[in-house]
Amino acid sequence: MPPTVALLLSAAVAAAATPNVVLLMVDSMDGRVVGTGSVAQFVETPALDGLSQAGVTFENTYTPSPQCVPGRVAMLTGLRPDQTRAFDNGHGLAAEPYNGKLDANCVLYYDTDLCTSWAAESRANASLLDVASANADSFRVFGKIDLGANANARFGGNDTSADGFHNGPSLAIVTRGADVRRPTKPDPINITGEDVDDVHPEDWATIDRCVDYLNNDAAGAGSFFLHCSLNIPHPAFQTNETWLAKVNRSRVRALPPVWQVPGTVTQNSTEMHPYDVYQTMSKAVYRDFTAEEVATVRETYFAMCAEADYLLGRVVDAAAPFWNDSYVVFISDHGEMNMEHRQVWKNAFYEASARVPFIVSGGLVPSSQRGAVVSDFTSLLDVFPTVNAMLGVADPQRPAPGVVLNGVNLLPRVQGVAGAAPSADRAVVAQYHSNLGSTGAFMVRKHQWKYVRFATTNFEIFEAFAPRLFDVENDPNELHDVAAAHADVLADLEATLKAELATGANRASAGGDPEEVDRAAMRLNRDVYAKFFLDAINAAAAARRLERCAANPPSRREDPEFEAPCVVYDPSRRAAGENDVRSLLEAVYQGFDDADMAKVDAWYAAGP
Repeated sequence: MPPTVALLLSAAVAAAATPNVVLLMVDSMDGRVVGTGSVAQFVETPALDGLSQAGVTFENTYTPSPQCVPGRVAMLTGLRPDQTRAFDNGHGLAAEPYNGKLDANCVLYYDTDLCTSWAAESRANASLLDVASANADSFRVFGKIDLGANANARFGGNDTSADGFHNGPSLAIVTRGADVRRPTKPDPINITGEDVDDVHPEDWATIDRCVDYLNNDAAGAGSFFLHCSLNIPHPAFQTNETWLAKVNRSRVRALPPVWQVPGTVTQNSTEMHPYDVYQTMSKAVYRDFTAEEVATVRETYFAMCAEADYLLGRVVDAAAPFWNDSYVVFISDHGEMNMEHRQVWKNAFYEASARVPFIVSGGLVPSSQRGAVVSDFTSLLDVFPTVNAMLGVADPQRPAPGVVLNGVNLLPRVQGVAGAAPSADRAVVAQYHSNLGSTGAFMVRKHQWKYVRFATTNFEIFEAFAPRLFDVENDPNELHDVAAAHADVLADLEATLKAELATGANRASAGGDPEEVDRAAMRLNRDVYAKFFLDAINAAAAARRLERCAANPPSRREDPEFEAPCVVYDPSRRAAGENDVRSLLEAVYQGFDDADMAKVDAWYAAGP
């Protein structure tokens, strides 16, 4: 048994007045990497296995939105994306909770007027970080946040990354509704490397800071809250032999992902759902890949999971002196497709992308609950109320005046309270309205079913996007859409979706209409497109961003999505008078042509 596992299982329960909370987070970890299923057998994760054996694992947890900013904002506010209007990676919280101060990066990337209107629309009046900072004696944040609300400046400064706005206006995001089927990401092989010596130095630095805090500052500080968040295993896919040695490479190669479509996918393919065709082409996974290429990407991703496990294990070991008085929570913001369904990145509602790990461990977990696995459905929306309960907040669902969180408090279930949430009949809902997905997508997970439906009324091209239904219990690879055979299930799950979207303060649709929700997201897209990219209005914003890009080009740490925010403002293009909207689109969509321009024009003309 690894030393960390033995240490955790031997810890006694001895509660302090206010528990310590260690929030460990990664980016892009498929929830199936943790546990005993087939994906977990691809890679060794002793630290995460130790946390699971010493705690409670919520094995069927889903992200509220499978992308960094909307997923993290939802988790940290306890509100759905349609409530906060944080629909995409360019749009975190535009203002701080409580005082309404505008986020400085929002103003930098956009402008004061737009950020003021966004802040008024979102009305997000609490965040997990604000509540934790007010309830723990010592509070530290390290690593990736992606919230907005000036969170980086307020809570961690240079010790944090990801500001919630990803360098501002993005053509790939705001023109998603035009359904331009061209690559906007690199070919996955071009961002995959298996012999990178100095791999992920920013994450190692984050862990050094977390360990240093536990070794030197936490003792004697009273109760503490530590947020320690990595960027890996987020692409690019980079690793070396140290971590590849932790991967069962023969098993990875023996069990390749199954792709529904043999041969080349075309723009007009009828063998895949049109939403999947768009995602595959936009992610540059539309060509034929060799078995070796597929295996190389997959095993490199799993190697990054092993590296993340090692780094988190260092924090768990450093937390050993505080174990008896602590909860340790482990989560990811979303998963990673990792060449399943002919896709990489996230952005989809297949299990690899939408399902995430969620473990509650620590010495305060009763011995009777250690090693428990909860299969009932949970959501990252549950994290905020659960942490509130750990911190002793009087009403975990209402941590601030006028704030009612959407998730449920899972701490009673962790403590073994009979009948505690979640129930076997619980449904969880998720939504997606960003790049790599041409129209809004919504997911309901209930019983054995996964229902995925698409917004179809906002642009005529989406009228053919039929809803999908998978029996995940009997078809775990989600290869067989059974919607045609289960009209009654479709109707029930559509009603469940609408009922959920009709709940909560500041919802985008009073009646819970998914079409209206995506219409709100599309309206934001069109507003940004008009203000920052169309010729007559583009000049001032373009000049401001060009100046910033020239002075401070985004590093990989600042541009992990390969959004290349400075490409369209290249000085040579501006000098040549080439910064009309057509040339900007050509810089974002590889192979952009006249037909694509016509689609963009038609989409914009269609209105909100």
